[in-house]
Amino acid sequence: MHCLDVALGKRNTSTHNLMNQWDEFPKSTRRAECSVNPLFGNGRCRKNLPPAAEKKKVVVGGGGPAGLSAALSARARGHEVVLFEKEREFGGQLHYAKHVWFKRDIERYRAHLEIQVRNAGIDLRIGVTATPELVSCEQPDAAIVAVGAEPIIPNIPGVGLPHVFSAIDIFGQEEKLGQKVVVIGGGMVGCETALHLASKGHAVEIVEMLDLLAPDGIYTERLHTMHYIEENKDVSYCTRTKGVEINDNAVVVEDSEGRRRQIEADSVVLSAGMKSLAAERDRFSGLAFDVIPVGDCRKVGMICDTTATGYDAALVL
Repeated sequence: MHCLDVALGKRNTSTHNLMNQWDEFPKSTRRAECSVNPLFGNGRCRKNLPPAAEKKKVVVGGGGPAGLSAALSARARGHEVVLFEKEREFGGQLHYAKHVWFKRDIERYRAHLEIQVRNAGIDLRIGVTATPELVSCEQPDAAIVAVGAEPIIPNIPGVGLPHVFSAIDIFGQEEKLGQKVVVIGGGMVGCETALHLASKGHAVEIVEMLDLLAPDGIYTERLHTMHYIEENKDVSYCTRTKGVEINDNAVVVEDSEGRRRQIEADSVVLSAGMKSLAAERDRFSGLAFDVIPVGDCRKVGMICDTTATGYDAALVL
């Protein structure tokens, strides 16, 4: 629903937790935008660009959605493309979707990208991590850097305990978690993680510092997510509350009034956001005439941001 919510001015504008207000958007916009199709709403300015005047060798480091989008766009313009991906499958962080019942469309998109890139005549180096040395050996005319992001680990005593996990690491490995789980961070990822774990039989409590859950979500998706949270007896949450300590069997939290209490926890899942792998990204500087960062290593965003930055990177070559 990204396309409709952007057009109706609903992006990042929710002001409540419960789904009991619908008439909160007095203005709309004529913008059109798609999460997965960079030409939608932008076809006149993007599609009319001519094929590349000169064939170049382009090396793409990273096979997440941004890297795949960049590789496909560069190949479509006539460039020679080499793509490095450290894992045996393409998709980067999108791999979590195959484990989540309400994210199957994202898994289909990931599979679509993989099929396209395997059939595009791209030199695929699968299971090989892109390093400055490897990229330099290719003598590229351009390097597109798509090394992604990593979880933000909050500075809380106890985050190094063995029963504490990052959200991106638990999908497909839910058996590592105990029955009672505390999720620290109530953005869209934290909320979706809580719903996923509840569907696996865990009792989950979300701890969020802000007034709202999932304020970063597209309105329709957020509304849907909040509906499931409110209806799910195995998911509870507290807002205006922060985690201040993790111990062996509980999380100590503090509310906005300074009051502390303990939430019993067999396992803790951290969902405090992501940060660009800036140091890794910057290692590739100067390796080619054009070095272009795309996706989350440029700026952490949503699927629409990774797709668009990857597509656009190849258009300037």
